[in-house]
Amino acid sequence: MPSELIDYLEASRNNRNTIKCLLINDAMLMSKSMTRGDYDQTLFGGLSCPVDALKQTRPVVIIDEPHRFKKDGKAYKAVCALNPQLIIRFGATFPDIEFGSGQNKTSKKDYENLVYNLGSIQAFNGGLVKAVDIHYPETGFSAKDKP
Repeated sequence: MPSELIDYLEASRNNRNTIKCLLINDAMLMSKSMTRGDYDQTLFGGLSCPVDALKQTRPVVIIDEPHRFKKDGKAYKAVCALNPQLIIRFGATFPDIEFGSGQNKTSKKDYENLVYNLGSIQAFNGGLVKAVDIHYPETGFSAKDKP
């Protein structure tokens, strides 16, 4: 069992006045090693499955790059299986939700419970993005190459 996971789980039980963070990507969360129950180490009163132990902590989950976590996808379902107290989706791009079918099919951004929306121009003017590169397909030059 990964030592970082053990540290997180033990801290959530023993250190009441401490906020402990555990960084997990979607591939790790959905891996077989997280759902195995045959580890020789027990957590939280006899649990040996990492996902079951994480459920007991009732974590606050912060999702970076929410476009990778569509609500009907496996990754988002794995997050919901942790029984979190709160899910915060933080990012610049959000997935689309599609409604209807055929010619009546429409889509909109999945901004459920949106707290703040920062547009691309606001982000650039505020120095919050690394760079903007414009590509001119007809010449093959980028804005950086132009005098």
